[in-house]
Amino acid sequence: MAASVQVNTSFVGERNGAAIRDVARVSVRHSRWLLIGVVVFSTLVLASRLQEGFIPNDDPVQAHAAERVLQGDRPHVQFHDTYTGGLTYLNAFSLWLFGIRLESPRIMLALFFVPWVACFWWLAQKLTSPWPATLLTLLAVVWSVPLYPTSLPSWYNLYFATFGTAALFRYIETRLSRWIFLAGLLAGLSFLAKISGLYFLAALGLFLIYDEQNLQ
Repeated sequence: MAASVQVNTSFVGERNGAAIRDVARVSVRHSRWLLIGVVVFSTLVLASRLQEGFIPNDDPVQAHAAERVLQGDRPHVQFHDTYTGGLTYLNAFSLWLFGIRLESPRIMLALFFVPWVACFWWLAQKLTSPWPATLLTLLAVVWSVPLYPTSLPSWYNLYFATFGTAALFRYIETRLSRWIFLAGLLAGLSFLAKISGLYFLAALGLFLIYDEQNLQ
């Protein structure tokens, strides 16, 4: 009798475990489709705005500085650059890659935008469930880059800070130092886009101090 009860209990446990695994697989598949839908929708929203909102003080100035880099000039040496200078080299690369036109830096901005949306959704679903994460991501999308899709350094500060925050989340989960290195590298790239990237670098330093004290 006891053996029969034990066998029945084991069978019920296996069935419950299998049911939990099935639910987990369905949840992962559901989340994956939500992520793909958010990324596709957000990309289409930005693509519909890439040809709009050209302002003489921004797009032509950024493109002209990038064109000078293509001709061999260096920011802050041969000409005055409004920002740190790293973005000018990236814009120059976009002109070389997509042609010398005002849309080229915007295309590069859109290429960074796609992984940023996915990264933002990943961070949001770490703090909540997939559906609220989807709504938060869509809100962030419609209230950010598509409003003014010009290749300005502030957008790249946003990109790199989000990527760096995701790296910190991975460090918390895995405790692998390479994620700290990646977060520091992203903070440096943010600074190269605009000096305000130092704010993220300061936040990274404060996190490391807190994390060390917390572990002790």
